[in-house]
Amino acid sequence: ESIIEQFQIQYDENTVEVYLKLSRSDLPKEIHDRFITLFKKQMVFNQYIIHCNSPFLQSANAKHKYVIDNRSRQNISHENMV
Repeated sequence: ESIIEQFQIQYDENTVEVYLKLSRSDLPKEIHDRFITLFKKQMVFNQYIIHCNSPFLQSANAKHKYVIDNRSRQNISHENMV
């Protein structure tokens, strides 16, 4: 049974943030740690963050974006978080 219902990844030059919508209130520590280990093997960032059941950033057309590149944005507005 999958506990991850939806995800979104946001990144900039230094940080990758993974937003997970879960079917439960939290992510078990062993799964969290396994994800961080996998991310570090595949991607090189200074910081790796997992957010559970936090709002996602929506695009202007209200479609869900799975990956958001924030490298070119300055002072990102989170008013489109849903």
